[in-house]
Amino acid sequence: MPEPTGEPRIPRQREPAAEPRPRGARPAREPDPLTVMAMDSVLSRLDDPEPYRGDPRLPLHAIGEWVLGKLCGPDFLDLADARFASYTGTEPSAVDLHVLQLLAVRPRLGFEIERTGPHAKEEVRASLRALAEAGAVSPLPNPAWREEPSWRLADPILAYRYGFLAENFDRWRRGRVNRLLWLKTRARLHRAVFRPHFYGLARDWLVGRGSGAAPARVVLPDSEQRKLLVLDIATAGDSGEAAALGTGRWQLPLRPHQRGRMAYIAERLGHSGPAYAFHCVPPPEPSSNDIPAAALL
Repeated sequence: MPEPTGEPRIPRQREPAAEPRPRGARPAREPDPLTVMAMDSVLSRLDDPEPYRGDPRLPLHAIGEWVLGKLCGPDFLDLADARFASYTGTEPSAVDLHVLQLLAVRPRLGFEIERTGPHAKEEVRASLRALAEAGAVSPLPNPAWREEPSWRLADPILAYRYGFLAENFDRWRRGRVNRLLWLKTRARLHRAVFRPHFYGLARDWLVGRGSGAAPARVVLPDSEQRKLLVLDIATAGDSGEAAALGTGRWQLPLRPHQRGRMAYIAERLGHSGPAYAFHCVPPPEPSSNDIPAAALL
């Protein structure tokens, strides 16, 4: 055995424990472009978004921690509930609620809204006109059917209130089962708020590259297939014709048939201009017409 040296033994210092991360959240080194899009989709129209911002490094699958922590508190719930009155000065009528709830699912043609629900066509048309004048809804040109534009919610906070919170608003306000509610209804937030924002960025990207004068949405009546064919990403020229077409899929890889549907619609429209695929998940073999989500930011 070695002889003792007589020097005092210095206890080993333990490093302080790192601050625990939220459950399920592992921040990446760089901001996640899909998370940035998701957060901006909710906050882009707010006058003061800073109190509700989250960590952009969170992966998208952990976005629930931000939603539960920032968007489900009393302040933001009150803001969302009062959003309609900030446009019209009144509470929504039964017809207004009908229109808001339909448009929170996806953009729709005017006759689709009129034919759905118990309200008279004149009442629905009057509600659409009033909401458009107030700026709560806006039309998207339809190059395939120019007299029938698509109507959409112009404010993502309205989509959050009537597409995500919806009939569960009082349960969200009580706050007792918020995590369970999130697990059951999170797909609504992706459908009502995140995905439309992604499509909107893609349209703006096309316009910014000179591919068209205005964002558009193609809804083509196809007599052969007996259905309406839709491209959510498009632009229209000065005279209303299709200037550029695009296809995309929020959060998931693009399906193989989506390119074929875009080519079919382009053929039916007589469109020979640019056509792009917008990817949240990179394709195995990208081409010059494949646009990653990060390029839209």
